[in-house]
Amino acid sequence: MKQALSQLAARARRSARATAGAAPALTRRPHATAGPALDRSSLCLRATLLFARWQRCGQGRIGLAMGCVCAGEAAIDMAMLDGMILDHLQQRFGHQPRLASLIEPALAQADQGLGQRPLAELLQTLAQTGHGLRPREWADLLDALHTSIASIEEHRGIA
Repeated sequence: MKQALSQLAARARRSARATAGAAPALTRRPHATAGPALDRSSLCLRATLLFARWQRCGQGRIGLAMGCVCAGEAAIDMAMLDGMILDHLQQRFGHQPRLASLIEPALAQADQGLGQRPLAELLQTLAQTGHGLRPREWADLLDALHTSIASIEEHRGIA
């Protein structure tokens, strides 16, 4: 994964240098900086970074009581969150065939509860270009995953 991240970062830097050298600031497209980048390299990089963040989140459990003794040892195993997040994604994107074709198998894997990490595998798939999503679909899915992972990071005090 580190090698893939390095390659993506190098590709993004080469692309940025080529763009900066090829076009003066006044002739660049105004929408290029108006939102998240939708080029495949940027989307691969975003997915890779989300994968790393999810791996960091997955080291342990999340306490439900925030330290309150009344709940005892109540905690959620991080593997359980895979199914919860994937279920949310299925509800949100299940009507879009290309997105559903990626989410449904991962959700089925999570439902089997075999200790696998289907969300991490989905993020690894999204970090490559052969999954068949259009850039806008890809970006929308990454945005939804970003929101879920950021929420968990905030709860755990990781961010």
